[in-house]
Amino acid sequence: MPPGRRTSPLNIPVLSILAVIASPMATASGAEGKPAILRGLVTDEAHAPLAEARILVAIPAADMRFIDAGTTRKLLKDAVDCRVLEARSDAGGNYAVEVPGLSGRTEVSIDAMKPGYRRLSGTLMAGGDARKVGVTPGEPAEAAPLVLKPALYFRGVVVDEQGKPIPSVDINANAVVGGGAGGVELLTSRADGTFEVFNYPPKTDALGKQLGEGPIYFSHPDYLGSHVEDVYALDKTRGESLRVVLPAGRRLSGRVLDDAGKPIAGVMVEASRKDGDGRKATLTDADGRFALRGLVAGISTVTARSLAVHQARSLPVALNGDRRDLELRLRPMALPAGMKSHAVLGMRLADVNPEVQSAYGLFFDRGAVILDPGEGHGRLGLGDLAEGCNFWMVGQKRVGSVREFVDQIVAETAGKDLDAYSVRVVYSFRTVEFVGNNTQYLRLTRDDLKELKALSDRLNPDLE
Repeated sequence: MPPGRRTSPLNIPVLSILAVIASPMATASGAEGKPAILRGLVTDEAHAPLAEARILVAIPAADMRFIDAGTTRKLLKDAVDCRVLEARSDAGGNYAVEVPGLSGRTEVSIDAMKPGYRRLSGTLMAGGDARKVGVTPGEPAEAAPLVLKPALYFRGVVVDEQGKPIPSVDINANAVVGGGAGGVELLTSRADGTFEVFNYPPKTDALGKQLGEGPIYFSHPDYLGSHVEDVYALDKTRGESLRVVLPAGRRLSGRVLDDAGKPIAGVMVEASRKDGDGRKATLTDADGRFALRGLVAGISTVTARSLAVHQARSLPVALNGDRRDLELRLRPMALPAGMKSHAVLGMRLADVNPEVQSAYGLFFDRGAVILDPGEGHGRLGLGDLAEGCNFWMVGQKRVGSVREFVDQIVAETAGKDLDAYSVRVVYSFRTVEFVGNNTQYLRLTRDDLKELKALSDRLNPDLE
C-alpha cells in the first residue's frame, strides 16, 4: 500500500515563514507597534522542567502538526499562511516569545518539541495538545504549562545517488496499529536534506500492548521513492544517523487535449504502478504540456483528469526508458445517469458507487462524495474541501452513502444539548502531492444540527 493511502497528508503551497531563534527569548526586528510577550513553561509528565525544547508560535493560529520553521514546504492545504516564531526553553524550562506586528487581539498556536519526547501538537492519527492562546499588542500573555510525553526520536539526511542533499522531500511516518496503519508524523526535509521525526510512540504502551512496524516513506517529484521498513528495528545510533538515497528514475512528458482537440491547462496528470505505487503527479501548463520525473520503469497507468470540465482519460504506458511525446485526449467523465445529489451544510454530496469511484479515482467504492463544497465550507473546520473528496467515516464508524453520513453525525450528537458540536469525520482526497485521508472535526451549530435531523428524516421515510 502506498504511503499516500496510509495517512492524511495534502496539497503543498509555499509557506511564508519568519523564524527567529534565540534562548530563552525570541524577538523580531523592525516590528510595527508594541509586541505581545508570550511566556510559559515546558515540562515532562512528572512536571520536571525541560531545557532546550524548541517552541514554535504560529501567527495566526494553525494546525501545528503540519508546520515547522525548519521545513521547506507547507504540508496541508488548510494550514493557513502564517508567520512562525521560534524560541528555546532555558535551563528552568521557561520560554518567552515576542510577537510583533499585531493589529489587535490575535489567536496564536503553540507547539513544543524535544528529542525523546512527542511534539506537543501530537500525531496525525491521535492528535495531541492543540494549544491556542490569545495575545494582545503591548500586553503579556501566559500559556499553561506545555507537557511533553515520551516518544522515540529519529533523524537523518536524504541524498541523491551522487550524495547531494535533497531538500523538500515529503516524509510520511506511520505506525501499524491493529489491522491498519496510522499517521505518526508528516514533514519535509530541510534545505540541507536533513529531517527529524519526534512522534513515534514506544513499541509497547503502558498497558503492555505492542504496536506493529513503524515504516517511514520518502518521496519527491523528481526521484523514485524510498522507505525505512521499520524504525522499531533500529538501534539508537542508527536511528539518529539515517541516510536515505533517492534514485533518479524515468521521465515522461507530453500534452493533454480536451475532447475537442484543444490544449487544456490545469489538468492533473498522474502516473503510478498497480495499487498506486510510485505515484507522481503534476498539472498541465497553459499549452496543456506536462512533465513527470522519478517514475518507476515498466508499465504505469497514466491518468489525466480535469474536474473543471469533467473530462478524463487513463492509459497504460510502458516506461522502458524516458518518453517525451505522450498525447492524452480527454473524454467526458462517465458518471451515472440521473445521479442524485443532496444539499448538506452548504455542500452538494452524492452516494459513491463503482461508477463514481472510477470517475473520480476514489480509493473506496462507498461513501459520500463532494460534488460542490460550497463557498462557506470553511466554517465547518474540515480544511480545504474540493470536488472529489469522499467522506467515508464519521466518529469511528464507516459510512457508505449520504444517508449514512448524515445519520451518523446525528447519532454522534445524540443526547447532547450544546450551542456548538464537534464530530470526527474522515474523508479521502486527491491532490498533486498526495492521495490520502484527512481526519478533521466537523464544527456544527444548533441550526446545523437541526438541518441535519430534518435531512435525516427525509432520507429515512420508512422510519417516520
